[in-house]
Amino acid sequence: MNDYRLREELEKLRFLRRAQLQQLKRVDGWIAAAQKRLRDAEAATPPAPPASPVREWVAYTPLNARQPVEIHRAHCFVKFAKQQTRAITTAEAVQLLGMGAVACEGCRPDPGVSVG
Repeated sequence: MNDYRLREELEKLRFLRRAQLQQLKRVDGWIAAAQKRLRDAEAATPPAPPASPVREWVAYTPLNARQPVEIHRAHCFVKFAKQQTRAITTAEAVQLLGMGAVACEGCRPDPGVSVG
């Protein structure tokens, strides 16, 4: 009698294993399909354009000058005609300050560009 119960329990466990293996195969199929959709979506998405340099500085060039004479922070309160200013990067600001351009007295960009 005891053998009968053990055999019956063993059969139940084997049945449970087969059912779980079938379920795992189904889940594996779902995973494979999701991975394929993700690969397809990534392949269809164009790569992001390279980030443009941050232009947090403004160079002011008077109409009669060839080189910028003043460097300002982009949010500086000193306003000039747009045709006399251009946005520049930090590296350009450092270079222009080194070439003799003057830092604005109002916004003081030279500490921000690490010019000593």
